[in-house]
Amino acid sequence: MTQIFDQPLPDSCPPETATSREQSAYRIVQDKLPSMADFKTHAELGRAISADQCRRASLSIFATYHQAFHRRSLTPKLGSYIAHANLTQQHGLISPQNSKGHMDWWPYRGVINPSEFCVVADEH
Repeated sequence: MTQIFDQPLPDSCPPETATSREQSAYRIVQDKLPSMADFKTHAELGRAISADQCRRASLSIFATYHQAFHRRSLTPKLGSYIAHANLTQQHGLISPQNSKGHMDWWPYRGVINPSEFCVVADEH
């Protein structure tokens, strides 16, 4: 069965290397209580116009708190907090992590639930 994603995706997106799996995920968010505003893609926000269109349609997550913390310190405008969730196969497809722990997440339609993400001060 073909899964329907939250956003329209370009052809060949997500890439074949993306998998549905259980994944501890850290995301940089704006407030202590994550909201749907914290789960907008670059495409939805009209940012990174010249970037890879598939990646623009994904959400950035990190494998560890420390990787997300490092990214937040490099780009503070991303948000003031780091939230954690345990994603499952039902959450969508996730790219392999790069050398900095970054992953792209393409959520299935209707699975983004900000209350599943809890702001943390360290690794979970």
